[in-house]
Amino acid sequence: MSNQRPPGGIEGPTQDPERPRQSQGGEPPRREPPAEPPGAEPWADSDRTQAYTPRRRSIVDRLGTPEQDPEPTHKTAATEPPPTPKPHQPPQAYPQGQQARRAAGVPPGAARGPGRHALAGRRREGKGLRFAGVLAGVVVLGLIAGGAAAWVSGWRPGFLGSPGDSPPAADKPAGAAPQAKPGDPKPGDPPKAPPGGEVTRACFTGTTDIKTGSGACGFALDGAGTVTFKGEPIAERLAAGSGPAQRLVLYPFAPSGRYVFLRACDSASGGRCAVQRLADTKEKKLFEVKGGAEGFAWVAWSPKEQVGLLGYREGGTDAIAAIATSDGRTLKTAPLGTGKNRYAVVKQASMRWRNEESFTVEVKLCPFAKGRTRNTECEDDDDVRFRRRTVKVTP
Repeated sequence: MSNQRPPGGIEGPTQDPERPRQSQGGEPPRREPPAEPPGAEPWADSDRTQAYTPRRRSIVDRLGTPEQDPEPTHKTAATEPPPTPKPHQPPQAYPQGQQARRAAGVPPGAARGPGRHALAGRRREGKGLRFAGVLAGVVVLGLIAGGAAAWVSGWRPGFLGSPGDSPPAADKPAGAAPQAKPGDPKPGDPPKAPPGGEVTRACFTGTTDIKTGSGACGFALDGAGTVTFKGEPIAERLAAGSGPAQRLVLYPFAPSGRYVFLRACDSASGGRCAVQRLADTKEKKLFEVKGGAEGFAWVAWSPKEQVGLLGYREGGTDAIAAIATSDGRTLKTAPLGTGKNRYAVVKQASMRWRNEESFTVEVKLCPFAKGRTRNTECEDDDDVRFRRRTVKVTP
């Protein structure tokens, strides 16, 4: 194949290099290809150097309309292999909506249109209605449960009334006395004592005054002298002087709250309080107590509360009385041994129980001052020491 520039320059017509050049005199003769012997294989130009023929179309035209291209001369039906059959593919499963669109002939990529949005709106509306229905059901069940619980607890609406309500009383004429109730006092009966309240911490640490018509520490006193504890009578009539008691003085309770010493006074304020009692709040009894007419300075209880001690003053000297809590009997009541012209000063905070029958306490002995009065200088002098003594409560 020649690559020389054709005569006439680049602008000249393209000439087949295998063809002889035209002469000035006329058209050269054509060369016919040699005839192939019968039975020979068809010729194929592997180098793509097929000679140019005037009737061949350009490559651009053949690519534009491939169905009009002539059959290639280098292929035959005998040499072309048959087409390979494609394997059978099952139809692809589509969602229900896509199957309907395919049955209607709508291409898969076509726009769905406003119907899709309408369907989504209906689905959202259905979900909202279901949520509202569930919420309404929960509220109704809560109201029913609350009403049932209130009904079981005894609550009733106002228009139904309560089981214990009595029918309305009929209209009474003007000036008629109200009907008496079972708990009301009868005419002429003394008024009942008010409730005494609760036993508080103060009832175990100090003294408490109770006047007529009032109560404290569980005790109450009415105008007739009746003493009650938490509403139950202990004494029908407690006298003080020439009449019923007008005031009670309660001393510190026993640790268990069962026993308490008290004094009854003949006046609401001041007066004489010569009546002394031991109250058993469990058995609802009062026991008379002797000794200590001038009053109690302090009170102490044995570990098992079998004995109650009363510290008092008699003849200018300190004394201790031991009282049996079972019946109010006095086990021991006498001044401590002091000797001649001396008196005893007891330090109550130093008392210690050894058992239910004896205890120890610190005692200081001081001489009487002139006129047999207490000697304050001796009591305040630290050089005069307290000495511990053992006291037996049994005679």
